[in-house]
Order: sequence, then C-alpha cells, then structure tokens
Amino acid sequence: MSNMPIPRARRQQTAKAPAQSPDVTQAASPRLARRKRETRIRLLDAAFVLLAEKGMESVTINDITNAADVGFGSFYNYFDSKEGIFAALVEWLFEEFATALDHLASGLSDPAEVIAVSVRHTLLRACREPIWGQLLIGEALSTRALSRGLGQRLLRDTERGISERRFF
Repeated sequence: MSNMPIPRARRQQTAKAPAQSPDVTQAASPRLARRKRETRIRLLDAAFVLLAEKGMESVTINDITNAADVGFGSFYNYFDSKEGIFAALVEWLFEEFATALDHLASGLSDPAEVIAVSVRHTLLRACREPIWGQLLIGEALSTRALSRGLGQRLLRDTERGISERRFF
C-alpha cells in the first residue's frame, strides 16, 4: 500500500440544501462519488493496517470502522462482511501492483524477461512489505487470485512464452 497514494477525506460541516436546478444537482454528483470512493479507500486502508497488526481472525468490523473513522452501519454500504472487505483488499492491492508490473515490463518484448522482471519486483516488494507478501502467499493459489489481476497476467505472459517457444 505504500506505493499507492491514499486520499484522506476531509470532514466538512454542510447544511442540507433545498432542492435546486438539475445542473447544481449534477455538480454534486461527482463530489458524492469522490466521497464514496474516499470512504471505501479509508475502510480498505484501515483493514490493511489492522490485518498487519492483529491478523484477520482478530479484526472486527467495529475495529475497521473505528480506525477508518466511518460509522459502523456505513461499512455495509461498501462490503457485505469482514470476508468481503478482505477479498476486496486483496483484489485492490494486487490489481494495483499488477498494473505497476505491466508498466515496468511494457518495453520488454521477450516473455521470459517479462516474467523475470515481474517475479523480481514481486519478491522485492514482498521483502519490503512483509504483510503484503503474506497476503500474496496466502492468496496466490486461490481461484480468485488466479482468475484476475496477477494470476491473469502471469497466465498471459506464460502463454505468450510458450507460443513463442521461449518455454517448453
């Protein structure tokens, strides 16, 4: 998570405005979307920190909402359960990292080099961020991980290497 900027929502006192013209309502919509996105990120960020400190089994939804400074009931606007936020956290972290790996390997044409660079950077990050590494190890062979993000990219690069006869 350290490589990804985490926006922090600023709390502002707002009075409920009377119904206004459609153009004013539409202008409020991007702000609402941004605030929802920021709240979701705060929940994910809090879940990651708590996971690192306590482990998933010891973390409660109340712990997450308190750490994120979000109302308990609001949690359910974003996630169905503790397992749901954990799955979203894993997907978010690994999708972000997979995108970074794609960027790193974008100038490489040899599939063996692409995989080598990806593995090297994955191991380096796992060493720098042990909690991230533990998540990777715990999730790497799950159906969810193999069907998207890092798993799909590894499959893509491996298939390309086989078709180009770099791997036998």
